[in-house]
Order: sequence, then C-alpha cells, then structure tokens
Amino acid sequence: ITTIAVDPAYRRQSLGELMLVMMLEEMTLQSVKWVTLEVRVSNVAAQRLYYKFSFKTMGIRPRYYQDVNEDALIMNVDDVQSLPCRDTIRQAKASLREHLGGQLPRGVR
Repeated sequence: ITTIAVDPAYRRQSLGELMLVMMLEEMTLQSVKWVTLEVRVSNVAAQRLYYKFSFKTMGIRPRYYQDVNEDALIMNVDDVQSLPCRDTIRQAKASLREHLGGQLPRGVR
C-alpha cells in the first residue's frame, strides 16, 4: 500500500478505514498473499487502524520521512487470505455500512 490519506477536514468519519477495507477486499479477490506499508511513528491513529486489520510492526525505517526527519514503522500482514483476516474485513465492512447509514459508496462490493 503506497498511500492512504484523508483531508484533515474529513477525518474522523471512517474514510481511511473505508479505503483500507476496499483495498484489502480487492487484494483477497486478486489472491494477494501479503501486504506491507510504512506509517509515521507519530501517526498513532493510523497504526491503531492497521493493527485492527492484523498488521504487525516488523521494523523501523530511520528518517524515512525526510521532510521532517521522522522514522517510519514497517508494518505488514502475512496472509490476507487467512480466515481471521477475511473475517475482520467482512466485519469492518458491515460496521462501516451501519455507520454510514446502510450505504457504502458506489464501487464498494
């Protein structure tokens, strides 16, 4: 995953989680086995979201974000196809549907 970003004016509305669910669901359909990403060490909210979807911290990339000299955590999921991971995606999608008033944006299966 290269980038998941939500404009500050639209944060705290589950949009980042929705994007992650959409990506992970597509990965299961495409038979992707594992996923990796980097996240700022200061971005605790994003880290919590990734942990929810079975991402684990695998290491640190020192000064990865050169603009502010900030480290990145390397996080990954070993098996997107595993039943626990697929169940988490399914449950999150159902929760998002409820949170968003019964509707998901067009293009979300």
